[in-house]
Amino acid sequence: PALQTAGAFAKMQRAVLLDRQALLMLDVARTYFQVMHSEKQVAVLKYSIKVARQRLADIQVKEKTGVARPVDVFLAESQLAKTQNELIQAKADVKNGRAMLAFLIGVPAVKGPLTGGLKIPSINWHIDTLLKLTETHRQDLTAAHERVKAAAAALEAAWGEYFPSVSLNLMRYLSRDTFPNDVDWTSMIQVNVPIFQPD
Repeated sequence: PALQTAGAFAKMQRAVLLDRQALLMLDVARTYFQVMHSEKQVAVLKYSIKVARQRLADIQVKEKTGVARPVDVFLAESQLAKTQNELIQAKADVKNGRAMLAFLIGVPAVKGPLTGGLKIPSINWHIDTLLKLTETHRQDLTAAHERVKAAAAALEAAWGEYFPSVSLNLMRYLSRDTFPNDVDWTSMIQVNVPIFQPD
């Protein structure tokens, strides 16, 4: 049982490491696509700023001619400032995301454009198929099963401590020059019978 406990514990640790590896890969993919999203957002916001500046210039001209109200100019300036603030935040997200991606994959920096080449196959998954996949690919479930096996083997090992045991002291015999008599045999062989039994 002690050997079974050690084996189940080793399998559990392996499954835990594989589960951590899968989580790391998910973090890499999530960060990768988040950086792509932020970069697309930066491009959109840059274009929005150009449009907002042109709109502000038009409103300022209309306000000077008396066609537009001063409050319209303030609203256009506010919208432009808001878009510029969003652009600053999006650029910071790109910078932080690339730094996190570099940390996750273990490189000094991630430079160059990121391209999305993920193709998801169009498969109609069924519940039974997904459950079978979880039994073979979900390492956290495998670790939980192995943890249960390790606990059961440890329980058997604990029960084994209450069984009678016999021990033989050969060192006592090897240290003597003569053949042991009856009294020496009794001192060399020891039988352990537990008095208390577990509930």
